[in-house]
Amino acid sequence: MNQQEIKEKLKGALQAAIKDEFKSNSEILMISLCTTDGFHIHSERTDAFDLEETKMSAMSSTLFSLSKACAEIQKGNTLNIATVETENTHFFFLKTDILNLNCVLSFAVHSKLSLAQGRFHAKRLSEKLGNLPKEVIPG
Repeated sequence: MNQQEIKEKLKGALQAAIKDEFKSNSEILMISLCTTDGFHIHSERTDAFDLEETKMSAMSSTLFSLSKACAEIQKGNTLNIATVETENTHFFFLKTDILNLNCVLSFAVHSKLSLAQGRFHAKRLSEKLGNLPKEVIPG
């Protein structure tokens, strides 16, 4: 398998994993994956999210970066997950490494789901995405 074939296979696996998680619970409103410098990779969202993918990626990478800086004020701290709560939505932002690419997974759920349930879905997907290269790339 050549580099281009591996890239396409990994891209398809990433998109499928995000779509599967998005469809797994009707309270999941949005999932977006971008690089830590704000380049969009893939997203799924309900019609309730009227937001351009590039803007979501820019906001996600910026919020994650600011949250990481806050966490690192105290020596030895690292950011696990950044959470934003609104009246109707819980947002989660997680660092997700895929191969050598540092990414931010943004995950939004309706507030009907508890913070713990939303965090569970977000962390599960982050771990799955991080492990995809082992499943997709031969050898």
